[in-house]
Amino acid sequence: MSKLREMFGYSGLKEKKYPLVGENFTFHPSRYNSLTGFESIHSTNTFSTAARAFSREYFLRSKESPQALLRIVLTLFWNGCLPALDALFNYAESFENAIPASSTENTVDTYNLGNFGLAWNWENDPQPTHITFLRSNLLVTLEGHALGDRNIQVAREIDRRLQILAVVKRYTNRKNGFLKAFRKAANFRPFSSDHRIDLGLQPSGEQFFFRSTSGSVNRDPDIPKMWFLQTGETGAHTLTLFRTDDGILPEREQVEFTVEEREACHVPAAE
Repeated sequence: MSKLREMFGYSGLKEKKYPLVGENFTFHPSRYNSLTGFESIHSTNTFSTAARAFSREYFLRSKESPQALLRIVLTLFWNGCLPALDALFNYAESFENAIPASSTENTVDTYNLGNFGLAWNWENDPQPTHITFLRSNLLVTLEGHALGDRNIQVAREIDRRLQILAVVKRYTNRKNGFLKAFRKAANFRPFSSDHRIDLGLQPSGEQFFFRSTSGSVNRDPDIPKMWFLQTGETGAHTLTLFRTDDGILPEREQVEFTVEEREACHVPAAE
């Protein structure tokens, strides 16, 4: 165990249980008083299929002081709070130069922020330039430059909004969503290996992240919104879809299907 984890009681923290974020959360910088005078430069989103983690990253700067910069990353861990806790420490331990342990603060004790978190700075500033904290299974990270106390103000405002979200004990799968036609076909009979199965057209304004234990899921080169499964090895398999809009909480659909070495039906595109 690293010195940082020992210092902040990782062994005890990992035993704590929190409910999961159960309500979608969309971050709009223009709706935050603490971000008045800031503009969005760029934003990205990623999904880690291995960690089942969905991230949204935002880059902002002050309109009046271009050197005042802020990076905000929101990451929801579908598999619960422990992976989020590990990611928090992994982030804090990822820098080439170790963070200043003597001046690193527990965000709960110092700022009443999150279920747990760390805050520190490298710029001889009395205010933290780096803040990373957990609220349930959602990891929030802020990196600021030339912000003064603005960094902690933004973190507190985000956390206040997270605290009023609904929570759940566990996540469940959506039954009758985008994969409805595929589910019906999978229940009808097995598919053959190396076979194309049209899944349907992706609705506008949504983002899809697929994982299949057989073959691969691809976009049609001629119809970019069309997704299809190209089946692979035989046996019992699972197709998983995480779908999201501009929020942080995806919906999950899962369909069990079987692949055999014989001809199977071609599933038409979902309506």
